[in-house]
Amino acid sequence: MSHLMLEIGSADAAFGWAQKALRSTKTESPANMVNALCAGVMAYSSKWLVKKAEMLAVEAVQQAKYHFGTRHPLYIKALLHFCHFSTEFKQDNATLDIAKHTLETAKLTYGCEVLQVALAHRAVCKALLVLQNFDDQRYHYHATESLKMARKLLPPQHPMMYLFLHTSASALQWKAIHSSKEMQEAALRLAESEAREALEAVATVYGEISLRTAQMCSLLGQIYSKIDKLQLAEEHLQKSVLFMRLCLPQNSNFSLLAMATLGTFYKIIGKPKEAIELLKKVVQNSDCGIYLKWVHVCFENLIATLQSMNNNKEADEYQIQLAQWLRDNKVYDRVVSLEELSAKARPFSEFMDEFDKWDRAKEKVKDLAMKQLLGKK
Repeated sequence: MSHLMLEIGSADAAFGWAQKALRSTKTESPANMVNALCAGVMAYSSKWLVKKAEMLAVEAVQQAKYHFGTRHPLYIKALLHFCHFSTEFKQDNATLDIAKHTLETAKLTYGCEVLQVALAHRAVCKALLVLQNFDDQRYHYHATESLKMARKLLPPQHPMMYLFLHTSASALQWKAIHSSKEMQEAALRLAESEAREALEAVATVYGEISLRTAQMCSLLGQIYSKIDKLQLAEEHLQKSVLFMRLCLPQNSNFSLLAMATLGTFYKIIGKPKEAIELLKKVVQNSDCGIYLKWVHVCFENLIATLQSMNNNKEADEYQIQLAQWLRDNKVYDRVVSLEELSAKARPFSEFMDEFDKWDRAKEKVKDLAMKQLLGKK
């Protein structure tokens, strides 16, 4: 249920169901335990609860290895969920190492082209992209392999096809940037074709207005901006923001990222007023708990745009806010290694005690504050 809620864009409902699954899981059912942990990774990641999402991701891999070994579908599933978390928030060399380990393990486990191997290729591609490792175009190879397998295994309108098309189109954008003029045009045309195919697929499955449709509109808008179809780019990026607003709270990370993308686009094409309006909304709702590069870039783009409008006083105010944001949102650089993921799992009840302790402490503080307030009355 948590997965379904997240797919349709109900992040709060997904979070609630994930919490319920974690707290009702019985240790006698290790398969349910691993599935609940994986659902938790996605739900907590969607809420920017990074440290808790990391705890869940590590625990999922350790529990899967302990109960099922390293040649089991649930171990592959747990690794793929860790890769998702790490690509979103860690973006370090260990992210790539673990993605490669996931691919090798999936190949050894299945020995043929299956969806899990395609997802593992996709994980390696995404890790290479976030590390901006473009030297030998391995990212493009893994994106191509991932999509090729998915096309063999899934019907065109399958709900999962957009994942592979989105990753492939993203990889093609980067390939275009690092290619000759002729290769650049061909890569972007193919990226546009794949993004349009993905948009049609998600619109069919999830409806014209949905989280997934909004995400594909954003990608297609970015591609149009690179082939100088600026009107189409603006229309699709605006749709992305609008659909996010209709589906999600304005301060959700999905909505903020869509606004950041459109705001940056407006800055680039010379619409400073529109850029300022959107970028302000992003930075005013950017209390994410850890440092995120794209939020930092939004601050810098906002400050630069205000300065270009000779609004230096307000630019200085946001410079102060940026300094405060950097103090409050430190770089989270704890490295999770393969060795840690391979460590023996502790009893699940012990993990949940540690996982919940901060929540219990906060509840106690709230209860105490409420009692003091009622006592004064």
